Amino acid sequence: MRAVGSYTAAGRLAVASEPLGLEVAIGTFQGGEYLLHMHVAEAALPDLRDWETFEGFRVLWLASSQ
Repeated sequence: MRAVGSYTAAGRLAVASEPLGLEVAIGTFQGGEYLLHMHVAEAALPDLRDWETFEGFRVLWLASSQ
């Protein structure tokens, strides 16, 4: 059921990070945990920490490929 929670958390994270968030990848299993990958504009990256937690999931901020 943890995977289902990751979908809910990803949706809330996307809404909470507007307008920064451009895309979110969910349900990535890494070393026994699910990660949320949030893609943002490259200019926004310096203002964000590498890792953050949101609703118990780690968030990895990545530059968008746009």
